[in-house]
Amino acid sequence: MPPSTSSPTTKSPPKAILFDIGGVCVLSPFRAILDYETAHHIPHGWINYAISRSAPDGAWQRLERGELRAEGKFFEMFRDDLRHEGRWREFHKRRRAGHGAGAGRKTGGGMEAAKDIGKAMGARSAALSSQGAPAVIQEAGVGRKTGGDEGAITVEAAIRANSTSSSTSQAAQDAPLSQQEDEENEQSTPSLPTINAEPLFWAMMTIGQTTDPHIFPAVLALRKSSQFIIGALSNTSLFPSSHPLNTPPRDPDFNIRSHFDVFISSAHAGMRKPEKRIYEYAMEEVRRVWKESGREEKEGALEVGDVLFLDDIGENLRMARVVGWRTIRVRLGDTKEAVWELERETGMRLVREEGRL
Repeated sequence: MPPSTSSPTTKSPPKAILFDIGGVCVLSPFRAILDYETAHHIPHGWINYAISRSAPDGAWQRLERGELRAEGKFFEMFRDDLRHEGRWREFHKRRRAGHGAGAGRKTGGGMEAAKDIGKAMGARSAALSSQGAPAVIQEAGVGRKTGGDEGAITVEAAIRANSTSSSTSQAAQDAPLSQQEDEENEQSTPSLPTINAEPLFWAMMTIGQTTDPHIFPAVLALRKSSQFIIGALSNTSLFPSSHPLNTPPRDPDFNIRSHFDVFISSAHAGMRKPEKRIYEYAMEEVRRVWKESGREEKEGALEVGDVLFLDDIGENLRMARVVGWRTIRVRLGDTKEAVWELERETGMRLVREEGRL
């Protein structure tokens, strides 16, 4: 079995297990960013850097809080965030200085992370991007098409994998650059690339419709066991009501919401990870379901330490630990390893037989 990457195991299994969706239960839609940057000769990492540096009130953050729908105003704001001259110059300053452009941010765009993405995805990028994915996420739902590539790599996870630097390293990355560097940057910064925000966004949404071949079957097995409250806690977006991707699948097997007891969608809750309040809200919802199921009367109250949370983003997991949850990090290309960790935490056999050691 692979070495442990989870928080320390307690004596008893968790009573509730919460999963992120993008990059955990399904392939990350941020995979499309790399394809877009490659196809349009944009430096790898720029789009994620632009999104990250627009926080806390950029288009992407407002979309995930449900303040905007994925339509006109959002696309205008998103385009403006991707065309921000100051951030573009800063991105190139740090790129040349070796600072790492945005490592450790919510949607990172570090230069080293961009290199990691290229190494990890390699020639698979084009093939993965062309996978058919007819079933869709709609306001945090997702169709159930299972990907078959064990090494399925998410661009988002690749960026985040480089976001675990120490506070000292982060301070160095964010330190002001010298006047000389500023002057050199002004002379050598290339023109801002033209990015068509709307096609980029829909490519991101479409590419994230394939369920992970290891974690999603584990979700189904855990739910079927009836031993745990199974929930989702995901940053999501709202599509226009008339958009085809906003139509829930009629077949419950193709609607991911139907496989969870609790589904916390950031766009519906009006808050997003890693804001502490969304974790507290999720805890309230899980406790409500626990009580309504009759398990509180039989097994006692649900405590924060009874909750296990899986996410691919380091800062989302750090906040989960702040509120007292146990965590498992879903790492780049290693979703099967996360399932091994789930086995260790739950005591259930979850890795499919062909994947067992």
